[in-house]
Amino acid sequence: MSSVNSIFSNDYSYLLNSSSSNRNNYTVGSADSTGIIGMLGNYSSIRNGSYGKLLKAYYAQQSGSSKSGSKLSEDSKKAYSLVKNNASDLKKAATELESDSLYKKGEYEVTNKDGSKTTAEYDYDTIYKKLSNFVDSYNSLLGAAASESAPATNNLALRMVATSATNVFMLEDIGVTADNDGKLSIDRDVFNQADITKFKSLFQGSGSYGDMTSSRASMMESIASNKLGSATYSSSGKNSSDVLSSLYTSSV
Repeated sequence: MSSVNSIFSNDYSYLLNSSSSNRNNYTVGSADSTGIIGMLGNYSSIRNGSYGKLLKAYYAQQSGSSKSGSKLSEDSKKAYSLVKNNASDLKKAATELESDSLYKKGEYEVTNKDGSKTTAEYDYDTIYKKLSNFVDSYNSLLGAAASESAPATNNLALRMVATSATNVFMLEDIGVTADNDGKLSIDRDVFNQADITKFKSLFQGSGSYGDMTSSRASMMESIASNKLGSATYSSSGKNSSDVLSSLYTSSV
């Protein structure tokens, strides 16, 4: 079985470098299905963060430490409850960023990072609030899914991070960056200067970054719900939530 360290034999940290040469050579949305868990840098820089915990939890699951159909411990119940609630919050936040009404033209007052006010064609303050909710929910779900007590959602959380990594440059264009733990943050001044079409590209329509992130969250919510519900089994003898996990995590 591959170790956590072995998957970092290559350093993919250049994907988070915003140099023009990397931008020119990088295709947004082209998920690295064979190396998604290397996209946020080498192991030595992230091993103490949420992303490192996800890796350890995922590989512990692959090593057979999680047994299908076994009764959930109290720690697992708490972990899956947290995943379920945070996933629901992230889905809601993504839906709010998709709304056309959010990007209606007008004359709006905009707050800068230093607290000063300017005017703009779009309601950046409201968009910022919605985007902040998305970022906070995303980070909370990532942290919850990093628990070894919720192994069925580990792989999907890794894929959620990979989705952010494949859209790194467009996210940077609206002021959103990822740290070495995979968690997101917003630079308000960069955000206030962003082209609204970038928001629409990221959060509107099937296959957009927002749609894919929402889909990952929906899958994690379903798996967590099944884990917390009464155990049911398929004809193969597997717990239904494990079947769901297998189906969901096999998709890009």
